[in-house]
Amino acid sequence: MKKTALPIRSEIKLMFSIGSSSGALHFSKIVADRKKRRFLINSIISFIDENDLDGVDVYWTWPYKNDRRSYIHFLQELKTLLAKLKNEKRRPEDYIISIIAPQNPSEFKGFNLVEIMESVNFINVLSYDYYYTTHKVGPRSPLYGGSEGNVDETMKNLSCKTENSRILNLGVAFYGARYLNTDMPFGNNSFWIPMSSETKGPFGVQWNEITPNEKSKEKWDNVSRTAYVYDDRKFVTFENERSIREKMKYAEDHNIGGISIWVIDEDDDENTLLNVVSSVDLCRGSSLLTYNCGE
Repeated sequence: MKKTALPIRSEIKLMFSIGSSSGALHFSKIVADRKKRRFLINSIISFIDENDLDGVDVYWTWPYKNDRRSYIHFLQELKTLLAKLKNEKRRPEDYIISIIAPQNPSEFKGFNLVEIMESVNFINVLSYDYYYTTHKVGPRSPLYGGSEGNVDETMKNLSCKTENSRILNLGVAFYGARYLNTDMPFGNNSFWIPMSSETKGPFGVQWNEITPNEKSKEKWDNVSRTAYVYDDRKFVTFENERSIREKMKYAEDHNIGGISIWVIDEDDDENTLLNVVSSVDLCRGSSLLTYNCGE
């Protein structure tokens, strides 16, 4: 990847990610134990050094409440040893540390954001998959509206807590979800409906797997700013060019630092979605916090 990317964009930074969506218990046990924590950190340092990388993304979903202190210790020690590696290699730039953050405020029990910010460069916000915590049928990543959270609420919450929207990357997903045997979720004030005993799903569907027939029946919800298909009791929710364009404008208007994507290989061969993302230069944004944090 590095050999491919650097000749095209010499200033690009390459990082690797550790963790998984199901690794919370393993992370908790490791970072709580001083020896195991140091072994993990040394392994990260070695991998970065051996592969001449620029940093690491810590993908921990999610720290528990009793992980708060050990998570801070882990990030602080990681930053310290990366600074040591920088000096040893006479590297002009600092190594990069990023973490992920949840869309749902209830998942923040294991985060002390004030102290975390002292050790990390940016935060990738998983501002999608809102239905996972609802067990309801609805849009995968609503920009606004609804009763179960949305991108605007998530980004405002984190921007106000950190007092710095520039360190946040708004997450977009190049995939959607299918539900079978369900009523139409849109058309009421909340645009979420409970899953009935007959409903099946959600089944993940990549953008490049959405059929031409489904795209021909595509509709738009102006409240959530999302695309969907509802046909023969089948509901499909997904990002398209228009919905990502809306999110890019939102990021630009609110001085969000960047975009994180899950994942680019789920785009089509023409890079339809990626082209929309890359059409906006978020690096030119100011550091002004645009949210009214008192509301």
